[in-house]
Amino acid sequence: MESFYYYTSVLFNKRFNIICFAPLFLFDFFSSLGLSKISSYSIILFFVVLLISFLIHYFNSNFRIKILRIASFLGLLAVLLGAFGAHGLKEILINTNHIYKTASFYHFTSVFLMFFMALLDNYLDYKYLKISFLLCFFGVIIFSGSLYLLSITNIKILGAITPIGGLFLAFSFISMFVGFKLKS
Repeated sequence: MESFYYYTSVLFNKRFNIICFAPLFLFDFFSSLGLSKISSYSIILFFVVLLISFLIHYFNSNFRIKILRIASFLGLLAVLLGAFGAHGLKEILINTNHIYKTASFYHFTSVFLMFFMALLDNYLDYKYLKISFLLCFFGVIIFSGSLYLLSITNIKILGAITPIGGLFLAFSFISMFVGFKLKS
């Protein structure tokens, strides 16, 4: 019986080390750039969110289901990030709490916009629905994502790309407006 526990712990440790190698490499890379561990986690989480969203998009053929699933995932992420910011990052967000709250607010708002798009897809022209969704998705990623990262990492250059995300969000509303007008 002892050998079973020994071999499973050795096997688990080998697999765990292989799985953890990439993040450890990234942590070393980010620390060489002068970023803290929490900043590294934030940047890695940003790319994981993009990867998961791409996988949801890739494995669903119905566009309405894609929108609903991506909106659901982003909604889950908004709740988790909002709670984490309110409870887990109190010491880090002392001076930048208002930035984090702005990111969280627009994150939630964009999720509801995506649900609105998916539920009213019969009233929108498909081309404009797709454009609206992509603008909204990349808008929330760029706008809220850059504000989340700015508030945690304090990298000031991220504030320069935030307005691009805001423009994407604004243009998603314009695209929806035009799409409603063209659908008969």
